[in-house]
Amino acid sequence: NPDGFVRGHWRGNAAGVDVNRDWGPFQTPEARAVSQRIAELAADIEPALFADFHSTKRDVIYAAPEGRAEGRLADALFARLVGTLGDRAPEISRSHVSARTTAKAWSLETLGVAGFTYEVADEADLDVARATARIAAQCLIDAALEAEE
Repeated sequence: NPDGFVRGHWRGNAAGVDVNRDWGPFQTPEARAVSQRIAELAADIEPALFADFHSTKRDVIYAAPEGRAEGRLADALFARLVGTLGDRAPEISRSHVSARTTAKAWSLETLGVAGFTYEVADEADLDVARATARIAAQCLIDAALEAEE
């Protein structure tokens, strides 16, 4: 959120619009600018996965239902996370609904690329969150490299 939690805008921008749910109506300049830039970048490369990072009440990753063809890389990432972090791995929720106006739904519909949203608990210990993020990044890189083989 570019207007920032510190200014009291946890979900909405200064205009009161939830930027995280504006990936369809594109009422905000923030969502329009980011989606346009991503689309420009995607025209020059072949994206494999869309990752959206946020914070919320708990550590959770929202993704497409398990086993869907467009979610294989996400499935591999989650398997690696659980294998590496065990019970410290973020909860995984397969409650993705493509009709919602989220960034991951937009990526699937517009770019044909499955996505996930990685939410870090608001009250998470910063050192633990950083360490977990590094592990998650390495798991994602490893899963992507394995998928190309």
